[in-house]
Amino acid sequence: MKKLYVASAMVALLAAATSCDKYDIYPEQYGKVLMIKDAGERSVTIYATEETAPYYVSVMKNGHTPEDPAQATLKVLNDAEFGEYKEKYYGSKDFAGLVPLKPEFYYLATTDTVATDGNEIDHTFMTADDRYFGALVVFNAQAISDWRADLENRAREANRTKNPEEWALATDTLNNYTFVAPIGLYSANKNDSINADNRYLMLTPVVENPVVSVSVSNDAVYLVDQNRSLLKDETSDYRQGMYEPEIILSIPCPNPYGFQIKYNNNPDTDIKRFNDHHKDMVLTKLPLKADSGDKNFETGPVAATIEFPVGVTEVRLPFSFYRKMMDYNDMEHNWVTSVQLKSFSWPDRNTPTKIKNSLKLPQSELTWTDANGNTQRYDGYTFFVGYRVVEEPMEIDEGCVLGANDPELTEGSFAAMFDDDLSTFYHSAWSANSLRERQRPYGSYIDFEMPTKEPINAIAIKFTARVHSNPHSPKVLQLFYSNEPNEAERNANWKPFVEGGDEKNEVTVPGVGKNQAASGQVTWLGGIKNDKEWIKAPETFRYLRMSVVKNNLDESLYTIGSAAAGYWNVAELRMYGTVIN
Repeated sequence: MKKLYVASAMVALLAAATSCDKYDIYPEQYGKVLMIKDAGERSVTIYATEETAPYYVSVMKNGHTPEDPAQATLKVLNDAEFGEYKEKYYGSKDFAGLVPLKPEFYYLATTDTVATDGNEIDHTFMTADDRYFGALVVFNAQAISDWRADLENRAREANRTKNPEEWALATDTLNNYTFVAPIGLYSANKNDSINADNRYLMLTPVVENPVVSVSVSNDAVYLVDQNRSLLKDETSDYRQGMYEPEIILSIPCPNPYGFQIKYNNNPDTDIKRFNDHHKDMVLTKLPLKADSGDKNFETGPVAATIEFPVGVTEVRLPFSFYRKMMDYNDMEHNWVTSVQLKSFSWPDRNTPTKIKNSLKLPQSELTWTDANGNTQRYDGYTFFVGYRVVEEPMEIDEGCVLGANDPELTEGSFAAMFDDDLSTFYHSAWSANSLRERQRPYGSYIDFEMPTKEPINAIAIKFTARVHSNPHSPKVLQLFYSNEPNEAERNANWKPFVEGGDEKNEVTVPGVGKNQAASGQVTWLGGIKNDKEWIKAPETFRYLRMSVVKNNLDESLYTIGSAAAGYWNVAELRMYGTVIN
């Protein structure tokens, strides 16, 4: 069987074969097909701080009879072979835009040893299970970086000395030529086939300076919610423990030289500047590093360095805070301190200057416009880290729903209130038959069993309006409670949160009125920022009846027997519970 080169029409079949074990899709003449996975012209990012930068290459065997032995040679193309590639893809062996890299800039290696002379790797596929082998194209990153830096310096010097020929030569080399490591796949066995469109790999190294990245969001503010209920428990491990922010600093490449990043805090200036120019969030300075006593929020140094030892690519910012010092009643402030990454230091005196100059800090994401209309940035790389105290919602779901008097289950479901999907919703009745179930003082209600371990005596409810069409949010409600586990006895004796008739027990959702329940709007019944905002019952309870008596259009939900009566719906519902003495 003569050696064949699989044409483009076979590419789709070959791709399919690499993901399954069916080989008979190949015509019989393609007994063994060799290919470079992810062949073609590709850019490889290498970093100026790296000594070497390996690129992994996989050579694969497929075909109609993959159990037969096959021989593969992965090699650096010589001048004649490189000319054949340029003629095939660029129409001319003399095409000048594609240039081979200097041999000293790279070499071939197996995954554990260097190839013969660094130019060629031979592999024999022996069995059906022997389907691929790996190789490395290893770039001399520092040599390539030095070479490009030299061209850039030549261009700058030629421009300074008004030498147009030298400037054109240097800039032309930098900008108008593509330098590649030309790799090809061959076989010494005439019976082996090679996929013609997957036999060449042209790798262009792109030198970049590594930039330190910081794992904070785009607004450069890292806040972690602290559970108010757990903070209130004086004996809990949570309250007695530490909050340690997960702020990770990383570099995108191996680190051949140990270094440090200097950082400090300037919260007075940084926080004021942030609050002056970011009206959507207000930050409050966190007390730090007091000598002793209850003011000592933070255990780490205010100004220090972050250590990156040799070989390490990730480190954690060394900050931690005492949870026992957090005020669980303070749910209004975003407590933060600022961190400024300022500069690098290099304890190893032998670290090359070039390496020192190549490592960069990120550009600050925080900007503001000065009085002259110019965009200004914070010093160094500045971000904020801290916490806020929040009341965690009860773990309520459809399993906590005991029932309702008028659900319109053809429109929505109980589960839709807890699925974090604003396109689904719960819907009360609008048909005449269901409306007959409404009666005073309950209107349209849902009964819940509280999921807390202990009874609660105060509650807050967050509603998210249905999106798109007809968001009829609850506006006026009445709340009833019970501790009776028997359903019949419970339903016969629900107790109002406030005695004295329906009107006194009514509570209104602030901000909800006619045409004020927009698609996806969030509204609250009660609140959780301080003890005064909670809706409180006369005693602790385990069961809650949430009765909606008026929707945002001021339609009464006491109405019965009318197909045109009011209804309500809600996309999401969250409940918060606590005990207030």
